[in-house]
Amino acid sequence: MIGFVRHVPKQLRVPLSFPVPGELIVVVLGEIISAATNLEREHDVATVGEIPLGLPPTRNLDWGEAKLLITNKMFEVGVISLVAIALTIADGSTYAERFDTPLSLNREIVRVVST
Repeated sequence: MIGFVRHVPKQLRVPLSFPVPGELIVVVLGEIISAATNLEREHDVATVGEIPLGLPPTRNLDWGEAKLLITNKMFEVGVISLVAIALTIADGSTYAERFDTPLSLNREIVRVVST
């Protein structure tokens, strides 16, 4: 359904002075249809259910838990860092090519680290 929203023919589009997020409309319509037809109770369709508001309460970690959490996430942090650096270098090279300026990889890495 979201794919259909992105490819609406020009004849069916209504000219508006502001952009309408089609994906948001699809989510709202899906929520309304789900609530109106009781999909979860009557047809055994899995839904997300209640979403709690706010952030979960904080708690103190002991050193063993913290150490395990840090070591388990190191690979993911490394991958995200490499992707961020690669994207920054790609964007920097595009702008350097467009505006005919030199590209310094060290400067780009410092920009990633400093943000």
